Amino acid sequence: MKDPTLIDYWFILYKRKKAIYLIIMLSIISAAVISSILPKTYEAKSVFFIPQQENNLSFYRDNNGATRNMLKPQVQQEVHAPYLGFLQSNAIIEQIRNKYPRKPFSRYKKDVDFSLNDEYMLEVYVRDRNPEVAANIANAYPEVLNEMIGGFSLQLAMKNLRTLETQKEETRNKLAESEKALKDYQEKNKLYYMSEEAPQLVSLKVSFIKSLDDSMVSLKDTSQEIDSVQAQIKKETTIYVPEEMVVTTPLIEDLKRQIVDLEIKIASTKGALKESHPAVVALKEQYTEAQANLDKEVDRLIKSQLKSPNSFFETLRQNLVNLNVKRETLETRINALKSAIADIDTRINRFHSFGSEMNQLSREVELNKKLVESLQVGFEEERAQIAREIQAVVVVDVATPPTRPVFPILWLNVLVATALGLIGGVFFSFFLNYLESIREDRWGEVLAEEDDEKPVVIYEDIFK
Repeated sequence: MKDPTLIDYWFILYKRKKAIYLIIMLSIISAAVISSILPKTYEAKSVFFIPQQENNLSFYRDNNGATRNMLKPQVQQEVHAPYLGFLQSNAIIEQIRNKYPRKPFSRYKKDVDFSLNDEYMLEVYVRDRNPEVAANIANAYPEVLNEMIGGFSLQLAMKNLRTLETQKEETRNKLAESEKALKDYQEKNKLYYMSEEAPQLVSLKVSFIKSLDDSMVSLKDTSQEIDSVQAQIKKETTIYVPEEMVVTTPLIEDLKRQIVDLEIKIASTKGALKESHPAVVALKEQYTEAQANLDKEVDRLIKSQLKSPNSFFETLRQNLVNLNVKRETLETRINALKSAIADIDTRINRFHSFGSEMNQLSREVELNKKLVESLQVGFEEERAQIAREIQAVVVVDVATPPTRPVFPILWLNVLVATALGLIGGVFFSFFLNYLESIREDRWGEVLAEEDDEKPVVIYEDIFK
């Protein structure tokens, strides 16, 4: 038996064409019926992206002029890997199942797909037999992802808030301790206002030195005037005896000392108190009263020794009395200024001896104050950040309930059924042809066996 050729196969198919058509039609009808019977599955898609964080908004700190930022996707594929991991995690599935518990947990792994498109946006595909459920779950993924990312930052912010609160209380305690140590040191060494008093003492010393120089110049001029007046008096009378002329009294001396002391006190209080302060006003009133009493006493002394008011000698005598009073006043003032300057030097040197320890305690107090202020600002900043709603996910396309199912697809099923029917019909035709060839071969063998059992004579007669 020779091998069949291609034309033989073609004749076999042509001979069985009705069977092939029948199988194809049955396949198409079966696919259509099954497609109509199978439950329909719908697929919803949502699209979103993770925006770049160009700068952080701060409520209490300098944020370098933070303005409204443009939200745009991150253009690195590696950056999206953690977010794809979040979307595929069991934690986000559990949160979504809390909202839509009817869908089994295992179906989320099979019915939900994620992808990163060419525009660096994340896409979520959700399949379900209910189109509304598919759309709701697709929209829930970016929402829950945003809550998850915000929850991570919120946990960190809450932890920072507790840490800042603890540090703030500890620093406040340190501030109270440092302030107490500074106060105790000041009380122990009587250094209450060292930082303010030291510059005032230096300024006061400068003013006293200037007053001392002016007083010494005035004393020199007054002494020269006294010498000149005494010389003129000697010329006027040969009976003038300087020792017998009374030019001062104990009351005048006391009033001069009072005036000088009041001048020193007034000058000392000018750096620390205002002109309208009651203490300054009282000192000035005492000074005015003492000056008036001195003028009265000098006038009384002059009048008590007055002889010829209109004489030149009497005029010289009055000038001599006034000049002596002025000289003694200047001498008293100079001594008082020297004493005050020496006292200021003593106080300044005392400040210098305690200055190092005092400055160290003061710096510690200032440092703790700045730390408390900084921690308070950080605490308020964290509270504001906790109350702030952070948008970590930007939704581009919101999923809507699909109207067409993704499974089963009728035209695809019919197309596949047609192809499978054609293939099945071809194989069925070849199979039938194979059965026929086997049957024919069997039948030929049976006939050959029957021919072998007949007598030879009969065959010879037949041939004849």
